[in-house]
Amino acid sequence: DRPGVIHGPAVCGGGEPSDFNDPTRQREADELWFIDGTYYDFEPMFKRHPGGKLPLQQTRGSDVSLLFRVQHISDRPRNALQRYTVPAQLVRGRARNLTSPKEYAFESDGFYMTLRRRVQQRLEEQQITSVRQAGPPEIGKWSFNVMLFAWSWWRIVFYDFSMAVCLCNFFSRMVLTGQAHEGMHTILFPNMPEAQRFFSRVGLQFPSFPHDWWHLEHALAHHPHTNTDLDPDLDLEQKIPVWRLSDQTPWSPLHTWPLLTHNLIGLWMPTANVLLRSSELLLPFAVLRHEIVFAWVCLLLLHWLPLFTRPLMPALKAVFFSSMLCSLLTLHAFHANHVTPSAQEVPFQPGVDWGEHQVRTTANFDAWILSGGLDLQIEHHLFPMLSYTLQREVKPIVMETCKEFGVPYYSSTSTLSHFHSLFSHLIALGWDGAAWQTEDVNMARGNSSRAEM
Repeated sequence: DRPGVIHGPAVCGGGEPSDFNDPTRQREADELWFIDGTYYDFEPMFKRHPGGKLPLQQTRGSDVSLLFRVQHISDRPRNALQRYTVPAQLVRGRARNLTSPKEYAFESDGFYMTLRRRVQQRLEEQQITSVRQAGPPEIGKWSFNVMLFAWSWWRIVFYDFSMAVCLCNFFSRMVLTGQAHEGMHTILFPNMPEAQRFFSRVGLQFPSFPHDWWHLEHALAHHPHTNTDLDPDLDLEQKIPVWRLSDQTPWSPLHTWPLLTHNLIGLWMPTANVLLRSSELLLPFAVLRHEIVFAWVCLLLLHWLPLFTRPLMPALKAVFFSSMLCSLLTLHAFHANHVTPSAQEVPFQPGVDWGEHQVRTTANFDAWILSGGLDLQIEHHLFPMLSYTLQREVKPIVMETCKEFGVPYYSSTSTLSHFHSLFSHLIALGWDGAAWQTEDVNMARGNSSRAEM
């Protein structure tokens, strides 16, 4: 088997090549897709692509060799490539790189390819027909939390303040935010793509993340290049100048109070995200104006509606213990999966096995009931096309293969220990360059929760 060609169950739509009747027409590189030295036209797959048309639209004109390799777990997509081939002599221009090139290894006897074959074997044994479809427990969890959110938010908006109701609303928001993340990856209910996209767009408004923008940044940049200089989640460009999420960022006095700045930003993240994008209302592109109007409507309806129906102080308390608390813990949950001493212990080395790099730079935590799917980030990063149900199924295989290859598998035994690891690391990063750094801060690096297999 050559690297990247995997055997096993898959779903991949057909469709006729767009130039089937005119195979000699000259094409521009920026309207095609480039994979391993060959150009392809995937436009006929827009309506049938299992991952939805968004990743195809966002990568058009690009070299998607790495993404194609790590986003598919079967050989069917690669076998289908030939019918979409565009001869090089008919292509004008060159494909662009989505990011700067990174050198990863995909050796057939290496960690990732070995793990991938074992996962495929398990899927074949269980005769899985749709690797993206969430199982009944996750669909039931989604249904319950949609109803819990609707009931509790109605009570918050129209009835007297109740801490119990606010915490129910907070709980449902946390779960639905995680499942909206899964919907963006099209691994919730892929057989209903429009409903899945609608839910994901609305659910990502709990932290006020624009769906399409976040897909580009998160799925196409963060996932393949986790904790490298190409990972936008590390904020190496210092778009948020008070954060230092990696020692790759030079220390500044603005980084000195990490817990204060992270908590304040986390509490106000939905409102701040919408306010900072409000200038889009002035853009000449209707689609962008529609997106910011949608964000404003969701901000008012999903976050600040009690201010219009209840007395000021009870309304502010309700918003704090439901919307703002969820926003805060969502931020910490995303950061805690990658911004910890264990996940940043080994810097990127050119030629590293791609799967090994993903495992080393990611950490799990035990919180199925609250996370909405964010607790199995190791399995999710290795196999982003698998539903959460199947991530849980293949977790023992991942752990066993990590043990065999000597790859550390980091997992916190509780949410509290997971967040403690994050906070300790943030303090260490924030005080690294300070003249008054103490031995206690250095100790914080080593005291984070770590489970190594």
